[in-house]
Amino acid sequence: MIYPIYTELTECRDCYKCVRGCPVKAIQVNEGSAVVLKDRCIFCGKCVGVCPSHAKKVRNDVARVKQFMKDKSRVIVALAPSFVSEFPGKGDQLLCALMRLGFCGVSETAIGAALVNASVEEITKAHGGSCPYISTACPSVVQLVHKYFPNDVKRLLPIPSPLQCQSAYLRHLYGNDIGIVFIGPCIAKKVEADQSPGYPDFALTFGELRQWLGEEGISLDKVEVKDVPPFMPCKAGASTFYPVEGGMIASLSWGRDPMQTKGVALSGADQVLGALRHLDEGGPGSETFLELLT
Repeated sequence: MIYPIYTELTECRDCYKCVRGCPVKAIQVNEGSAVVLKDRCIFCGKCVGVCPSHAKKVRNDVARVKQFMKDKSRVIVALAPSFVSEFPGKGDQLLCALMRLGFCGVSETAIGAALVNASVEEITKAHGGSCPYISTACPSVVQLVHKYFPNDVKRLLPIPSPLQCQSAYLRHLYGNDIGIVFIGPCIAKKVEADQSPGYPDFALTFGELRQWLGEEGISLDKVEVKDVPPFMPCKAGASTFYPVEGGMIASLSWGRDPMQTKGVALSGADQVLGALRHLDEGGPGSETFLELLT
């Protein structure tokens, strides 16, 4: 299987921008081409964004999902909460369009985030009011800890990611025979699908969704808003803020305290790497909850 991020060797122009831009130096020049080292890559997608010749590619899973849907009678979309910013003002049109693609329903991934929050609240109570863990909502962060900070693997939150929790919940509600396809902005979610088959079955980026809609001749501007399907099993609440820096902490009961000192939110590879190095070196903050997003 092709890894989620790879190099199209014939398109690489030896500019080495990806080499300089990779936060974990997971790109190696081999016979004149900059190739991704799968054992070092955290799938953050920085190299894809900086490559001027578009030689860094994201694995396209649209064809695989189409075939999967032919074999499954019921396939549900696990939709990232950031769809509201990706398709501003087109939420109802998007839901209708997804049904036209053949999905049987749509569920917000933030439902899984709410389940994670409930577990975090219990962990906090068990630890006397603190939660000394690193959030696992961002799969790039999980990859980063496992590959570069193995001593801190024990600090990862002992709860599956929101996407995995949502997938398990949907299977509990609607049966193990359903299919689940995540759609969102994150390339690293493809790794989650690869490493935990069925939780979800596949992961598509918003770019892949736009491609698919184009192939089917579906324009959100022209979709008739009629019989808009409700979210399965219901619309999510405050956990929809998970993609925003500090959104997870803010959706927790102790995080809503304006004077809270139990958690720190950081985003961006440099900030996250700095925090993990500090932690790995035994710096203060071992009892602090770290909400990290690359």
